[in-house]
Amino acid sequence: MTPAPGPVTPGPAASRSATPGPATPGPVTPNPAALNPAALNPAVRRAGARRAPLLLAAGLCLLAGLDAALGMLGLPAPVTADRLPRVHGVLMVLGFAGTLVALERAVALGRPWGYAAPGCLGAGGLLLLSPVDLVVPRLLLAAGCAALVALYVRFWRRQASAALLAQAAGAVSALGAALLWLGGIDVPRMLPWLVAFLVLTIAGERLELARVAVLAPSAEPTFLASVGAVATGVVATLLWPATGRSSPSTAACSSVPATVLPGTV
Repeated sequence: MTPAPGPVTPGPAASRSATPGPATPGPVTPNPAALNPAALNPAVRRAGARRAPLLLAAGLCLLAGLDAALGMLGLPAPVTADRLPRVHGVLMVLGFAGTLVALERAVALGRPWGYAAPGCLGAGGLLLLSPVDLVVPRLLLAAGCAALVALYVRFWRRQASAALLAQAAGAVSALGAALLWLGGIDVPRMLPWLVAFLVLTIAGERLELARVAVLAPSAEPTFLASVGAVATGVVATLLWPATGRSSPSTAACSSVPATVLPGTV
């Protein structure tokens, strides 16, 4: 009699083939809500929609300023207007850069009144492109700069710092430029005030970013001394405008014709 076969024990190879291996992960589709939960928040979307007109105003000021620059260089420009060359500097500094800086500060503050600064600056910049009397955009630009100074005062009360002091000094320079222009001062005399606004604002923001690194003990005092020197120089250009100008012989040797800047008056 043939004995009945017993249970068959699988060998090592069979055991390995029968054991299920780990599942191979498929492509992972990123979830926008997981990456940025606030992106799907209706309140955040509504706030972004309210800020869009301010960004649009700044963008239009930038495009108009670039168009004016092409005309001042003697190159073909898409749009030609008699006023554009005369308001080119103010349009780029206060209308474009000023609106963006003020909008960033207003968003950081999170208060409705803070948007008065970018609103006035953006509206003033757009009115520079229209045929309305220049007094209206000058008033709006001055009001926007004053509101920007108020924003920095509010931030200073929260936490004072050297970086914030530099940015606040830049806002004061912008306000000074707007008031000088409102008072009838021509653009060349107020140009140092516009430059100081850009330089001090950017320097203050760079110092804020530099705090992630270990700064030398003398870095902040040196920075504050530089801010004071810039502010002093800006005021000096208004009190003693003839100081630092080139002599007649030097001006005669200049290769830049006087007609290069047709809109600086």
